[in-house]
Amino acid sequence: MQKLGWAVVCVLKQERFEVYQEASALRAQQPTEAWESAGRQIRAQEVRDLRFTEAALGPVRVVLADECWEEVQRVAGQKRRVRRESH
Repeated sequence: MQKLGWAVVCVLKQERFEVYQEASALRAQQPTEAWESAGRQIRAQEVRDLRFTEAALGPVRVVLADECWEEVQRVAGQKRRVRRESH
């Protein structure tokens, strides 16, 4: 796909990957962009030119995002608002 000029988008879910750990360590040095969408507060930071251990994959761009929102849950027949977060 990269030979065709197409970008590849994936989600890094495993913190054991070196590229994930490196991006997490470098995020404090990056500017933060913040916005709200569909009742969610979103903060994102971008770290560019990281490399996987397999050199053939080339450099990657990692976007780290944190989201906060409130959900209404029914507990024991009563509604209550619960704050939720996602990384």
